[in-house]
Amino acid sequence: EDMADSVQVLGTKSEQAASRAAKLKAEISGLQSELSKITKSQAVLDRLRAKEKSTFEAGKAKAEKGLEGVQTAIKVLKDYYSNDGSSGAASGIIRILEDIESKMTAYLADLTSD
Repeated sequence: EDMADSVQVLGTKSEQAASRAAKLKAEISGLQSELSKITKSQAVLDRLRAKEKSTFEAGKAKAEKGLEGVQTAIKVLKDYYSNDGSSGAASGIIRILEDIESKMTAYLADLTSD
């Protein structure tokens, strides 16, 4: 009987191991499927991020070029009107341009700080 009991115990353990192995294989299959979905999602996100980065860099370059233009305009107007002596209307225009310069500088600082 001891031998029969041992065979029965071993048979039961074998069946339990086979059942556990089947469950683990099913889990592995599910995890591989989830990993595949995550990998595909990550690829989509990577493409989206690259597109956003490209758009950001182009917009930043345009904003920097615009800021340089405003700064040049301020310098030219100040130089011109300091030599001319009449700065009535020019001072209003220069103040507006300086305000624009300030806002553009803040905008660029905000863009690059995030």
